[in-house]
Amino acid sequence: MGEIITDQRLGLKYYLDSASISRAVRKRYIFERVKGQLQDLLDCQIILDQPEMAPAVVIKKTIINGKRKFLDNNKGFIAEIMVTNFLDKLSWDLDADFELIRTDVYEDAKNKIDFAIRRKRHYRGVKIENEEIDSQRPAAKLGLGIQFTIKKEGLGRKRKQVQGIRETVKEGGELDDIVLVRVPLESLNIIFSQWVADGRQPGGPDKLWDTAIKHAIIGGVLKGLMSPEEIQEIKDKVK
Repeated sequence: MGEIITDQRLGLKYYLDSASISRAVRKRYIFERVKGQLQDLLDCQIILDQPEMAPAVVIKKTIINGKRKFLDNNKGFIAEIMVTNFLDKLSWDLDADFELIRTDVYEDAKNKIDFAIRRKRHYRGVKIENEEIDSQRPAAKLGLGIQFTIKKEGLGRKRKQVQGIRETVKEGGELDDIVLVRVPLESLNIIFSQWVADGRQPGGPDKLWDTAIKHAIIGGVLKGLMSPEEIQEIKDKVK
């Protein structure tokens, strides 16, 4: 399920016939496809309405003539979309206890958030009349905004950006914090080029990743959200 949903973000489409694919799967696939199309339209509208929110890097991330041409000429975003697709698959197919939230260009340009992650089933203790009790209500705010990079260059500038808008993000009420995550895997773009050369096979370029790459991404991105034991459990499932 995770593969057919995330592949469409790489320009791959599936035609699911009713004879072999359940109605529930077909319905979810269509729902996610339409949601992605609406997100693309929203990004375009934001840029039209607020040009100041659209620096060059954001414009490259926007749909051009309805096609994802930016995937072939924006190396930074190539890595980002590969990583987010991979994390989304963990959530869908391994039922990992987090969900990925894709942000719009406003969040990208204004708050420097490439994407966000939050727990699915986390419960917090709450205090009532000075007594600590277990609440059966999921925590409303337990998520992290992620500023993602694979490069060493510009880390100081990115750290300053994150520090500068950290309090604004917290006050917004949607996320607990924003963090800078660097996963030094410059080879991701090489693997993407190999995947393109091989004919863009179903499942996406992360099918070509080895276990070390997958573990590095899981550990790097989920470090601030999950315990070491929970992260290791996910790594074991991937292995």
